[in-house]
Amino acid sequence: MKKYVLMTMLLTATAAQAEKLTWPKYAALVEKHAAAQRLDPNMIWAVMGRESSGNPNALSHKNARGLMQVIPPTAARMGVNPKYLYHPEPNLIAGTRYLRFLCNRYPDRNHPTGCNMDLVLAGYNAGESAVDKYRGIPPYAETRAYVKNVKYRYARLSKNPVLMTAAYVQPAPAKSAVKLKTESVAVATETTKAVPVVMKRQHEAWDVFQEF
Repeated sequence: MKKYVLMTMLLTATAAQAEKLTWPKYAALVEKHAAAQRLDPNMIWAVMGRESSGNPNALSHKNARGLMQVIPPTAARMGVNPKYLYHPEPNLIAGTRYLRFLCNRYPDRNHPTGCNMDLVLAGYNAGESAVDKYRGIPPYAETRAYVKNVKYRYARLSKNPVLMTAAYVQPAPAKSAVKLKTESVAVATETTKAVPVVMKRQHEAWDVFQEF
């Protein structure tokens, strides 16, 4: 048993190290906005890996755009102009602000992130209104699979397999108003037109961007 656990931790650490070394392009932005929103960078990487596979031009059938797949209404709520969602930094600002909003709404002091990961991830996928309605992870197959997938990625990146089986906790009372941290950022001029492009997955070698 000890040998199995040791091997699992070793493989997890090796994969996590390879992921970060293989994909440096957005590392500075992830670290910057993780710090700005008081988030664990590994949480952002895990969400990004599941959402867009690191493709800044990704577009879903629900009109979610960019690296962390933010929809225009959510970007507007987070104070980001939706026209810039195909630009990595504005997209990451919107996505990380929304994660912070959800973490404030569903806290868990016992989790390393300070967030109830089940509810935060369910909210990121299905919206906080659905989480509040069902007082837990909504009974949607897509959302339940999403939560499991991102938690797995986060556990591996964090070199802690135990986190994959963390117990689900009922949500704390939702807060009616949450003050979001804001920061200024230089974005492309309004004349710049971001064109969504369907790109072939180029990051298969980096485990965090693989499907499970």
